[in-house]
Amino acid sequence: MLIFGIDGCRPDALQAADTPALDSLAATGAYSFTAQACRETKSGPSWTSVLTGVWPDKHGVTNNSLEGEHFSEFPHFFSRLKSVSPEAFTASFVHWAPIHDKIVRSADRSNKYASDVEVAAESVFLLQSACPDVIFLHFDDYGSHDIQPPVYECLERFISYCSELKRSGDNPELRLIIHRGLEAGEEVIL
Repeated sequence: MLIFGIDGCRPDALQAADTPALDSLAATGAYSFTAQACRETKSGPSWTSVLTGVWPDKHGVTNNSLEGEHFSEFPHFFSRLKSVSPEAFTASFVHWAPIHDKIVRSADRSNKYASDVEVAAESVFLLQSACPDVIFLHFDDYGSHDIQPPVYECLERFISYCSELKRSGDNPELRLIIHRGLEAGEEVIL
């Protein structure tokens, strides 16, 4: 399973953007432009909810510092996966450092990168050289409040590559989670 996350993406911007690979992925899957990971639309609480599966009242994260977390009680989903399937191969490649530094646990491979291009490149390298069971990718919100931000071009190339893998049977499942940002509490899940 490959899980993409785009931080700060506006649903209206995504719908207006020229994204044929993403549109193709959406046409064959399910999506919502109103789903929410949590009521709090800051990156820290939202990504913590996505990655732990619980609301902020349980995981304790209410801001981007991630202070007050309860990760020992509500761990990253990789930890839960490993508890029932220890042989599962997991990876997390992110642009926003706090995800790597504070939330990710039990990943076989995990790193933070200075750019979305590096996140995508490392992911492609891993997919070419190994067969991970789950990969989480975080693309940052630089420019994503624009109608056609730079992250879309990077993501388009990456999705095109992953779609080729999916058609060949090497990667059967793709998911996209898009965190809307501070202005409204919307998430997009494809």
